[in-house]
Amino acid sequence: MFELPLWVTAHLEGLAYAYAIWNGDAEERQIAWTEVAVLALDIVLLHAHPHIWVEVLTVVLELGVALSVALRSNKVWPLVFASVVVAAALTVIAQIVHPVSGWAYVTVMLVWWYLECLILVIGAWRAGRARSRGTGLATAWNITGGGGDAGRHPL
Repeated sequence: MFELPLWVTAHLEGLAYAYAIWNGDAEERQIAWTEVAVLALDIVLLHAHPHIWVEVLTVVLELGVALSVALRSNKVWPLVFASVVVAAALTVIAQIVHPVSGWAYVTVMLVWWYLECLILVIGAWRAGRARSRGTGLATAWNITGGGGDAGRHPL
């Protein structure tokens, strides 16, 4: 199986978080800083106590922040990001309930992690693009679409 070296993955992660902090709005920055905190917590706690409950702790922290941002934001990407974090949390729970080989577990968690980074970078890119166009925030997902129809029911 092809696997990226750890240093490549770490650099991709660092670049994704740095880009989101540099180019993103408040939502992107909050998620990126949470991801940095989760990474630091993972490194410190897994070194001290290599156990699955450390994964539970970090995924619960990540899930709480992702859901909080998704419920307060008017953008689409935080909802998608939160759904990927929910999938990662379910993967951790499934590993506790019915353990599989470490190879399978790490592979699935890497898939969720790559998707999280991709979604975060796309969100930061769209936020920066919206700012450069002078439209302010990225396009909202609400059904009224803002503008003159704000507050009116679409029907």
